[in-house]
Amino acid sequence: MENSDNPFAPPTVLSDPNDRLLPFWREGKVLVVRYGEKLPDYCIQTGRPSRIRIPISGSWQPNWVKYSLLLFGLPYLVLSSLYMQNYHFDLAIDEEIVRMHNKSIRVGIRMLVFGFALSFLGIAIQGVLLPLGLILLVIGFWIASRSPVVTDILKVEKRCVYLQRVHPDFMKLVPYSDGYVEAGVSDVAELE
Repeated sequence: MENSDNPFAPPTVLSDPNDRLLPFWREGKVLVVRYGEKLPDYCIQTGRPSRIRIPISGSWQPNWVKYSLLLFGLPYLVLSSLYMQNYHFDLAIDEEIVRMHNKSIRVGIRMLVFGFALSFLGIAIQGVLLPLGLILLVIGFWIASRSPVVTDILKVEKRCVYLQRVHPDFMKLVPYSDGYVEAGVSDVAELE
């Protein structure tokens, strides 16, 4: 006798729809990745197979929250704390991109050192070198601190990250779906 036939059976909870979510899928030209999932061993920038994996972590907030900083600082702090969403996922990256990233770190550090030296000389000798040194410090820090993978995040919601501008060859590997596994079967297992 099943629970549906027994009026005295304890109540049961329906299964959580999030249990049926795929780890990643595509919606048109957008790649959707669940929080904490691993993407296949293909680079999202080049579409080529890769053995190197990196974790991607960060926080995201809607653009209108960022623009509120231009108006006033205090509303930005309040809105930022309300609408900030953290994300984390794991992806493969091509060796060529890793080499380019390491090269940009070296260039950025050299610019930092050169900018610091020019700033110091600008203070000690000529004031003209000080702004140039400060500009080189800022640019060097920006170059050295960039992520190796340029992920264009459209939005973060419902523990999913929506990525734009993913390589078309990578997108061909990703199943097109609304995110839910149909009858417990998915194409994702073939990719891993």
